[in-house]
Amino acid sequence: MARTITSAVRLLDELDVLRGDDRIAVSFWLDERSRFSHGARDLLLQRGVRILTDDEQQKQSFDLILTASENTAIPEDIETPILLLPHGVGFHKHLRDVDGTPRLSGVTLTNRPGLRVAIAHESQRTQLSHVAPELAGKAVLTRDSYFDRLRASQPLRTLYREALHVGPRRLVLISSTWGEQALLTRQPDLPSRLLAALPADEFAVALALHPNLWSAQGDWQIRTRLAEALDAGLLLVPAGQGWPASVVAADLVVGDHGSVTFYSAALGRPILLTGDGGPEMVPETPMHRLISSATRLRGTDLRDQVSDASPVSPAIRDAAFSGDHDVHHWILDALGLPPREQTPHRAWPAAHVDAAAVASFQVHTSSRPDGSLRIERFPAAVGAYLPEVVRASSHLATYDDELDLGRRDSASVMLSRSVREPAQTREWLEEHSRQRFLAAVAEPGNTVLVRLRGQLSRVTGSGDAALVSAALHHLVQHGSPRGPVRVTLGPITVKLEISPQ
Repeated sequence: MARTITSAVRLLDELDVLRGDDRIAVSFWLDERSRFSHGARDLLLQRGVRILTDDEQQKQSFDLILTASENTAIPEDIETPILLLPHGVGFHKHLRDVDGTPRLSGVTLTNRPGLRVAIAHESQRTQLSHVAPELAGKAVLTRDSYFDRLRASQPLRTLYREALHVGPRRLVLISSTWGEQALLTRQPDLPSRLLAALPADEFAVALALHPNLWSAQGDWQIRTRLAEALDAGLLLVPAGQGWPASVVAADLVVGDHGSVTFYSAALGRPILLTGDGGPEMVPETPMHRLISSATRLRGTDLRDQVSDASPVSPAIRDAAFSGDHDVHHWILDALGLPPREQTPHRAWPAAHVDAAAVASFQVHTSSRPDGSLRIERFPAAVGAYLPEVVRASSHLATYDDELDLGRRDSASVMLSRSVREPAQTREWLEEHSRQRFLAAVAEPGNTVLVRLRGQLSRVTGSGDAALVSAALHHLVQHGSPRGPVRVTLGPITVKLEISPQ
C-alpha cells in the first residue's frame, strides 16, 4: 500500500528483489489522502503498475500487506499481516501532523494484531519502547536494503558519473529534505551560490530533493524557482529516482538532517552540513550524532570549504545498521515460501538527468609567473553570486544558443554551437564579430578559427573555442595575441600556436 511518492518509491525499490519470482502476485493499493499524495499515482503508472480500484480493494484478499507510510489507512476489518517498512534511516525526526499533533516520523500509533515494524538497528527498538511500548515487541530487525545496495553499487561509480556527464570534474551533490528546517527552505539560493563559487570546468553540482517537495510544489514550480541554477548547469535529480546513484557518483555531499546525508556519510563521502535540524531533530539518534560531529557549511569561502571537506568516522554506520537478514527473507517467511536458490542482488540504476548546456560564462583569466595562463569559467546565470574578484576582472562569453537577450547583447565574446559545416565558418564569424571583441568557431583538426577586431586568426593546439577565445582575449588586453602560449582550463593544459590569416 502506497500513500505518498516517498512510500511508493520505497515499495518499488524493496519489491525489486521479487524479480523473476512467479510464486508471488503483487497488487498495488493507493491511499491518496495525504497532502503529499500528489504525484504518487503518476509515478506508479509510469513504472507500469496497475493500481487496484476501490471495488477491487474490497473484494480481493491478501496474504501480506507491505507499506512504507505509518499513516496508511488500512481498513480495520482487514486482518492480513502488515509489515511497516522504513522510508529513511531510523526514527530521527519529530514531525507534526496536519492537525498539529506531534509525532515521531516513521512510527505508527496504530496497534494492530498482525502489525510488524521493520527496524535496521536494535537501538530503534529501544526508541519504540519509549514512544510506543506496544510496538517494541513487534519490531523486526532487518538489513537496510538502501545502504546495502549503495555499498554494492560502488563498482558502478564510473557508469553513474558518465550518465551525469560530469567527466573529470568533482561532483558536489546537494541534498534537501522537506519541512521548515530543510536545506532548500532555509537556504533556497545555495545551489546558485555553489555554482557561482566553483569553476564550471572543475566542478559539477547536482541537487536531490525529498519526494515531498516534488509532491507539494510540482515539477513546474520547482524548476521555475531553480531557473537560474538550472541555466547555470545544475543537475536536478528526478523525483524519487536517481539519488542513490548520485550519492555513489558524488565526491562531496552538502546536506541537511535528511536520510540522504546520513547514507552519504555512512558510504564514506565527505559531507558539509547546512543546519542541525532544529526542533525536528531527535536527540541521541545516529543522525543527531552525525550532525554533532560533521563539519558545518559557513556562508563564505564556499570553494575552500568544498576543497577541504573530509569524511566522518566510518563508525557512524555501525550505530545505524545492525540487521543480519534482509526484508526479502522476512517476506518469504511470512508467505510460507522457501528462499530461492539465487536471490537477485542488483545495483542501483543510473540517474539520467536532462540538463541543458550552459550558454554563457563569466571568464576569469590569470597569468602565471612562467607566462602560462589559467582560465576559470563561472556560469553567468548566477552572476549575482560570483566572487568579487571574478566580477571585477572577467569578460562575458556567450554561445549562439543563449536565449537571454541581455547576455547576448552584452557579451564581448561569441562562440558557436550551431556551425556544423566548414563552409559556414567564415560567414558565421563575419556575422557575429561585428559588434563584439571576438568570435570563435572550432574547426576539424584541433583548430579554432577566430575573428578578432576584424582580423582572422587560426589557432592550433586545441579544438576548444572557449579555451582559445579566453586566452586570446587576455593576450590582447595585456599586449598582443602572439604565441606560443600554454593555457590551462580545468583539467586540460594545452600549448596554443596563433597564426594570422
